[in-house]
Amino acid sequence: RFLGSISWSIGLLNSFCHVSTLNLNLLQIVFSFTLLASVLGLLSVYSLIYDFFGVPPLLNEAKNILLLGLGAGTTPWLHKLFDQELAITGVEIDPKIVDLGFQYFNLEPLPNLETIIADVRPFLRKHEKKYDVIEIDLFTSGEIPFYLATQEFFQLIRKRLNEKGIIAMNIYDPS
Repeated sequence: RFLGSISWSIGLLNSFCHVSTLNLNLLQIVFSFTLLASVLGLLSVYSLIYDFFGVPPLLNEAKNILLLGLGAGTTPWLHKLFDQELAITGVEIDPKIVDLGFQYFNLEPLPNLETIIADVRPFLRKHEKKYDVIEIDLFTSGEIPFYLATQEFFQLIRKRLNEKGIIAMNIYDPS
């Protein structure tokens, strides 16, 4: 259940903040000159971790990719920088995070992006489509939910990979 949100802005480049208590997460979106510079590539403190997610589709000339943990949608933009034709399916359990992606991260205008609101494990059981790349970024408050780190979960992932498919997983948590 969505518990509320607070937004404010102070100055043009000084700072902007959106804090939301979501179903499963506390999401804080904070824009400042430093973050803006990071997005533009001038500073790259945390972005290097996510930049690595841009590599797997290049390794096997992927035509499609499944993003487990779409979040606010920054990873699809990274993929579109390298390949405008890449078909992207993004699965996110919390619709409010996706809404914030549309509001603050230009998620909507991406071509070839299918956004699915669902729990990842039941999604993998129900949908039998195979992918060239599956990227996993499923942290919730600094931890991966236990049922998404089991042998059964990774067996489901393997069944959804094409023959030369690649799995990439974020196991870094800056907190």
